[in-house]
Amino acid sequence: VRGQTNIHMMQLAMYRNGILHALQREGIAALALSSFGKTIFTDGIRMTDFIEAHNFLSDLLVDEFVDRNRNECIRGTLADMEKHGLISVEKRNFEFIQVHEAPVAKEDMFTFLLELFCPFVDSLWLTTTTLLSLENQRVGVMERMLVERAQWFGEKSYFERMMAYFDATSKESIRCALKIFMRRGILQVDDSTSLTLSPEVAANPNILHELISRIASYRKPFTPTSFARL
Repeated sequence: VRGQTNIHMMQLAMYRNGILHALQREGIAALALSSFGKTIFTDGIRMTDFIEAHNFLSDLLVDEFVDRNRNECIRGTLADMEKHGLISVEKRNFEFIQVHEAPVAKEDMFTFLLELFCPFVDSLWLTTTTLLSLENQRVGVMERMLVERAQWFGEKSYFERMMAYFDATSKESIRCALKIFMRRGILQVDDSTSLTLSPEVAANPNILHELISRIASYRKPFTPTSFARL
């Protein structure tokens, strides 16, 4: 039964993927805003802080959503979101962004964007957490085995209610994450084409731990209703 459920959830994710690229700029902006917690609905956050958080996440998702101009066009994206009533941008001593709470749940476009794009954050989190298994390991691991480890951990996290999105276990998303972490110097390929932590990360594990913590800040906060569909 569980296997059939997994297949159905992945099939639904394929239908969802049809609209992702049309909304990817707004979705990544929403994820960046949500990383600041409830303050986005009350006091708001500084534009400079938002842009830094946005560009960090945007660069991690560069292979998932190819868009060379996403970071440069962020103010245009915010203007579109403000036009549709999702946010407001105010000038005080600094520029601040505030998210508007929807009066009716079914009209909550901000939450809709988060639901669409949070699985990709969970894929990044799954992948970085799986890389902890490479600490103090002298022998490299083939990419296929790392992907399988991440998928196993993801399925376990989902069914133990530590993660809200089963489609975060997608092989494609995990592979995209591994490529990004190779480019960022977290991973390297050894002589046998296996993956290991880079010498810098192996010597200073805090680099990986801090990356995991930062990615986790973009994850969806869990509430009992997060798993009502289970």
